[in-house]
Amino acid sequence: MHPVAISHSICYVHVSNQLPDLAGIGVFFGQQRNDGRVFIQNIVKGGSAERDGTVRNGDVLLSIENQSVQGASLSDLRNLILGAPGTFVELSFQRADGAGERTFSVRLMRGTPEFFAQMKVKTLMVDEMERLRQALAIAQEELHRLRAALQEGEAQSERDRGELESLRTTLDTADAQLKAAQGAVGEEQRRQRQLEAQLRQLQLQFEQEVASVERLRQMLRQAELQLRTAQTALVSAQERLRDEEAAVEAEVARRKEVEAREAALRAQISERESEVWRGRLGLTIKRKKSCGKRTRRRVGSWKGRGRSWRRGCARRRRRQLRRSGCGRS
Repeated sequence: MHPVAISHSICYVHVSNQLPDLAGIGVFFGQQRNDGRVFIQNIVKGGSAERDGTVRNGDVLLSIENQSVQGASLSDLRNLILGAPGTFVELSFQRADGAGERTFSVRLMRGTPEFFAQMKVKTLMVDEMERLRQALAIAQEELHRLRAALQEGEAQSERDRGELESLRTTLDTADAQLKAAQGAVGEEQRRQRQLEAQLRQLQLQFEQEVASVERLRQMLRQAELQLRTAQTALVSAQERLRDEEAAVEAEVARRKEVEAREAALRAQISERESEVWRGRLGLTIKRKKSCGKRTRRRVGSWKGRGRSWRRGCARRRRRQLRRSGCGRS
């Protein structure tokens, strides 16, 4: 598997079993973002690093195959470490302890925990087969020796018949032992076939896990693409919101200006109406002084019209002022 975890200050990458035909050393590496130093974050159980026992968590990686990793990215580090299972890679580390910092190198075999387990099973099988072969060779040598002794005894005289029978008994025992050894070899071969079947089943499971990991990677890439699309849409929406807020502020300023102009117009209209009413009142007083009873009755009749006549004059005056654009000064 290939899990990658990212925090605010450290990145981690697992360089153990990445691909079916490539393998790592069973170590989780982390990298500081501030200085780019690569260190061991965790050691995989059953991996090459744990089997060797030299490296520990916190050791700082200096070089791979005499190639410095200072400033290298974790992807470059992964490409340098991965290789065919069973091959070796040399790494240099720096460790801080009570006496200070010391540098050391270690040569690790590439491989997954399953690879090392299979290698251990194969080694045990080979050792067992070699032991059985040696036992079979000893039995065969003993059989040849007994047969030679039997032939030599038969070539002697009849008085050696007792010894001959003893040799035959020994030979029968050796034959029985040989058959038992052959049966053990057959049983071991059967066990070997069973282990090979289990190994094929484990390989099939491993391929299924690799396919599952690939599907998860695709899902992760799709999620990242959707996140970038959502971020782009959010930025566009924020820009539109700022534009709309600017438009609203401009509209508010324009409305305030219109309201100020309207208030000024209303003040001018009120002033003009006051001037008109003052002029009309003076004209009416002059008529009252210069006219007789008829004029006074008309004046009284004009007064009797009341407030509606004055309102009509005011409306007409306002219409005239609007048509002439605030009136004549």
